[in-house]
Amino acid sequence: MRRPYLLIKRSADIIAASVLLLLFSPLFIILGLLIGMDSGAPVFFRQTRIGRNGRRFNIYKFRTMREGADRSQDQYADLNEWPRPLFKVRNDPRLTRIGALLRDTNLDELPQLLNVLKGDMSLIGPRPFQANEVDLSDRRQRGRLEILPGMVSLWHVSGQYRQGMSFDEWMESDLRYARDISLFLDAQILLRTIRMLGRHIILKFSLR
Repeated sequence: MRRPYLLIKRSADIIAASVLLLLFSPLFIILGLLIGMDSGAPVFFRQTRIGRNGRRFNIYKFRTMREGADRSQDQYADLNEWPRPLFKVRNDPRLTRIGALLRDTNLDELPQLLNVLKGDMSLIGPRPFQANEVDLSDRRQRGRLEILPGMVSLWHVSGQYRQGMSFDEWMESDLRYARDISLFLDAQILLRTIRMLGRHIILKFSLR
């Protein structure tokens, strides 16, 4: 990757994350209060992820499940709707009432703006692996670890994000991003993400 691209992207990440955190600060307070009233503390959820060059870091999210739910995943293995090693359940019984709404609108991901400011992540890039996903990926797939992980990826705008895709298809999408990486591609992914989320949120609330 060219040094000018990395410098421009990092500068854009810092500016955008700072502005978004400022704009969304009232929403952070509101969501924190709703989570606390619904299921108590803690408000945030931290999980170890694998970043660039295999470096481990804590990813931040709004807590959407009851406390300790991540340790009970094996109990719900038969509900998994995605191919292993991915684990996703559309109506996960471990979700809290507020958590289900946050998951459905992707608002639970907003605290990752802090990860962007810290330099753990970028706004655009491959989603960070969990440790078990790295263990099960082959050497070629691990090439995605040469890139800073992101809040939003090419996978999200592929049209299969909510329908599901195989682990290999997910990896191919990330490797394509790594191969074609550019500011133009980043801008395309960002604009498509905004459109997709906007349509999804409007549709969800119009049906309620």
